[in-house]
Amino acid sequence: MSKDFENLEKKAKKIFDDLYDKLDDRVKNLSNSLKDNFIPDAEENLRKNIFKTVFISFGVGFIIGIIVTFFGFMKSGKKK
Repeated sequence: MSKDFENLEKKAKKIFDDLYDKLDDRVKNLSNSLKDNFIPDAEENLRKNIFKTVFISFGVGFIIGIIVTFFGFMKSGKKK
């Protein structure tokens, strides 16, 4: 019985190692593809629309700050 369990354990380990290697290769390929295709275009668009980018960043930061502050006060039970 223990010999069958050891064989099963070795097979499972091999299957998971192969799956991990395949997933790792796929993630590396996708990240390289993203770096080659998307990021240069995004950087170019950001440079073209610098003021729009800055205003959007400030707006998103402001909204996130309000949300974090609001939920922080609700969680701690403090009233302002």
